[in-house]
Amino acid sequence: MYMIFPFLRYVFLKYKLFAILLCVLISLLVEKFYHFEMSILRFPLYRLLEFVLGMSFIYLFNASRKCLNLILIGIVGALFYLTIGLNIPIVLHLAIEGICIFTCLACISEFLDNLILRRVIGFMSKYSYGAFLVHHVMFYQILPFFKTRHLNLFNSYLLFSMLLLIIYSLSFLLTNVTSFCLTRVTAEIQ
Repeated sequence: MYMIFPFLRYVFLKYKLFAILLCVLISLLVEKFYHFEMSILRFPLYRLLEFVLGMSFIYLFNASRKCLNLILIGIVGALFYLTIGLNIPIVLHLAIEGICIFTCLACISEFLDNLILRRVIGFMSKYSYGAFLVHHVMFYQILPFFKTRHLNLFNSYLLFSMLLLIIYSLSFLLTNVTSFCLTRVTAEIQ
């Protein structure tokens, strides 16, 4: 995705609708013709549509227009609800579901502006890349212990909170150790 991004950004900035339609087409083609051993959910081109929809979000969302954001929440909520029962390709369903949830959270966040929340979100944002790098590994290591158990709602949230704590702790450690090592190596080179 990082290698595709410069090209995708260029096309998106010049031809927004074309870029979105092209990503829909590529995602649908990948879903139809994908026959490799690796899970399709891990194949980068399969997630292209979600990627470009994330890029387009900045052009739709305007933090200064709270009323427009409420309308946007209503639209994406309706879209989310309407797609649940439809028999559409999973790649489109995942993209619609993801963008709806993301948009709702972004819009709602405009109404929950306080110092504690800003610090929590700031921390999570700062260490999100590290969390992205380690979360699958942690899922594969920890979730098998709970596979045969039926967890009630409270225990499910408790497990989720535990996973978040472990993942972000590792991300914090990974990010700061990497930063420390890079600072040392840079100092030695100079």
